Amino acid sequence: ACYPALRTATSGFPFSRRPHQKALSANQSMNASSHRDTPLILVVGMHRSGTSLLGSILQRLGIAMPGELISGDQHNPTGYYERSDITALQEELLIALGHWWPSASGVFALPSDWLDLPVSQTACQQLHQWLKKDLDQQNHAWAIKDPRTSLLLPLWQQVAAELNIPLKVVLSVRDPAEVMVSLLQRDSTTAGMTAWRSQQLWWHHNRQLILDAAKADLPVLTINYSDWFVDHKAHRQLEALARFCAEEHPSAQAVSLAAACIKTDHRRSRRHRRHLPMAIHPDVASFYRRLTRLSPKQPSKQQKLLSWLTKPGKSMPQQHQPGAWFDLEHYRKQAPGLP
Repeated sequence: ACYPALRTATSGFPFSRRPHQKALSANQSMNASSHRDTPLILVVGMHRSGTSLLGSILQRLGIAMPGELISGDQHNPTGYYERSDITALQEELLIALGHWWPSASGVFALPSDWLDLPVSQTACQQLHQWLKKDLDQQNHAWAIKDPRTSLLLPLWQQVAAELNIPLKVVLSVRDPAEVMVSLLQRDSTTAGMTAWRSQQLWWHHNRQLILDAAKADLPVLTINYSDWFVDHKAHRQLEALARFCAEEHPSAQAVSLAAACIKTDHRRSRRHRRHLPMAIHPDVASFYRRLTRLSPKQPSKQQKLLSWLTKPGKSMPQQHQPGAWFDLEHYRKQAPGLP
């Protein structure tokens, strides 16, 4: 069953073809070249980090988000802005790889050869079919949002290279304390989520995305969730987002429509640090600060972040927490429809 670099320039995308990829025919190359002006924007970030808000803003800025989108619920009343087919595909792939978020390995990196495994190549083929169909209908920048892409970026690189689609990445970053509170509110009963587990997941999603994007030399724009709630910062962020995605200055009407998506209740998970269920790990807090300080005008900060993330001992913050965090039987009783 299915369930739902850091280089900031906007120039080309140097992909290297994997050994099993076939070269494009002359006709394919000619057709693909016409799509070079229709970049695909990948909206990524840790779950509960404002990617849905970002999806709604992109739509108001005129960025197409094709496919059937998952409707809203009590956790995201205005909708998730995620394609149901792609969300299901990526969720199922992570389950098959043993790195679905509730699994014991869900906070650790995938094996180095994961993309070459048959289950991953099957997912590549399916994604190729869907994107090829969508691409023929696009004449402007378009976007696909799914937090799971943070962990599966090489999959998208391979398919984008096959279809000659320029990729850009928009990373939504939210204070890990707010993410922790939000995850505990949503998942502590149904999935046994803990405060420490939420910090591990936050670290893993952001770190993996940053490293994979830098390795592929993909253009990345970092969006600070907190800045949406400060008027002058929100306006500046809206303009930067439009220029990055569509390479044009947004109209006043588009900015006004996009700004209307931002609601004060989007910050309902904000807490004073004295009232947090657990202190934020120093490495997690430092990573958050470093992410929010990234700027296209200061590439040295990008390189410093990469150097910091690849230091020995920075693969995952260490915290002694005896006992299993996740009760599988409890989870299945709460969600019996899972595979």
